[in-house]
Amino acid sequence: EVEIDIRGVQAQYLKSGLLVIPGTNEFADWFDFNLNVGDPGVQSHGFEVVPGDSGTMWHAGFLEHAQIVYTFAKGVRPRFIVGHSLGGLVILCMLARHPDPRIRRVVLLGSPCGGSHCARVLQRVPLLRAIVGRSLRDWQDRPCLPPPPGVEIGVLAGDHGIGLGRLVPGLARPNDGVVTVAETQLDEACDALVLSLGHSQMLWSMACLAQLEAFLRMGRFSR
Repeated sequence: EVEIDIRGVQAQYLKSGLLVIPGTNEFADWFDFNLNVGDPGVQSHGFEVVPGDSGTMWHAGFLEHAQIVYTFAKGVRPRFIVGHSLGGLVILCMLARHPDPRIRRVVLLGSPCGGSHCARVLQRVPLLRAIVGRSLRDWQDRPCLPPPPGVEIGVLAGDHGIGLGRLVPGLARPNDGVVTVAETQLDEACDALVLSLGHSQMLWSMACLAQLEAFLRMGRFSR
């Protein structure tokens, strides 16, 4: 396994050809919750982590973050990419700006592809604006560029509304407590599935892991 942790930009490449990009969670969170991403059709691989300062670069702008991840990915040449929450948006930004024919399949876990109601509400409160940061504001202010052809994208959403989003007025249902199911929708996705999970539960759910592995192996979720 190879990883980067540069000023809060984190990504990890596994021997299976899989690049994992977290959201605002550190890799330690993924490790503590025992999310072991499997090698499609071969064997499972856990991954070691180095604690970092996840959060810094998320508040410094989306394009810069995506560029750092791309520079790392270009060296390791992944075939598959998985992103949780804002990590999924980094994937979309990176693919739109730097298409790579080697990347075959991508899975987005609870990623607000269509924008974030929670972020819009928090932005209106001066004391809470820093929670949103510049990265998500960048995403919401610029049009979503379509991913390149030939990349199969799967979208996993949650509808178990537990999380800080419950304190945000007007959050539509169904939602995972942070992101609504509607916000995860992506026209270019070739498959989408809603699981009875909260936003952070996706990090340790065996059901989520099984669906993730199914899509990376077959290009569709298991039903």
